[in-house]
Amino acid sequence: MKTIKIPNSFSSKEELIEHFAKGLLFPEFYSLNWDSFASCLSEILEVDELDIHVEHIGWSETQYKSLHSYRMILLDILLINKNFTVNF
Repeated sequence: MKTIKIPNSFSSKEELIEHFAKGLLFPEFYSLNWDSFASCLSEILEVDELDIHVEHIGWSETQYKSLHSYRMILLDILLINKNFTVNF
C-alpha cells in the first residue's frame, strides 16, 4: 500500500496536484488540472492495481470544503475502487 500524506499547508490546486504527481509518479504527460489529476489517479489504481491511502494531516473543515472539485474526484474514485482509501 502506498500512503500519500497531504499536509494542510498547500496554498493552491497546482501544489496539491504536484504533491500527488511526485508521490505516485504520475506520467510525464499529466497537467496541473483536475481532469488530468483524476485520470492519472484512476489509471494508477486500475492499471497498476496499486493500493493507495490518502491521509490529510491537519486539514480544517473549511479547507476541505473549499476544494469542491478535489473532494468530488476523491469521492468518485472511492465509489469505484476498493483499493483506494481516504482519511481526513
